[in-house]
Amino acid sequence: MTDGLVIKGGKTVRKVDVNEILEGLEEQIKEENLGLMRVKVKAEKDGKEGYVTVAGNQGTVFLENYTAYAAFQKSLESELKMLQEATKEATKYIDAKVEELRQVRVGPLF
Repeated sequence: MTDGLVIKGGKTVRKVDVNEILEGLEEQIKEENLGLMRVKVKAEKDGKEGYVTVAGNQGTVFLENYTAYAAFQKSLESELKMLQEATKEATKYIDAKVEELRQVRVGPLF
């Protein structure tokens, strides 16, 4: 994040973290010297404002739109991953109990 639209000669405000939420304050503008699309933003976590690059001139995307749907999708993926891990643990436990019961030769069924 820099203090001005032009990167060269601009002062760095701070580094933006991966998955950090930024509020767009203006429309995207093309920085003419390097041909990069940049936008003025405000960081949610500390309120600092500055310009960030949306995408590089080779097409690398640095910033994506954040929607309620995207937030839901990310949350759902996280929950499903936790559920998958819990299912694996439960399956291991059940398999261990089944193996334990196979070795028992005394009981009401024998």
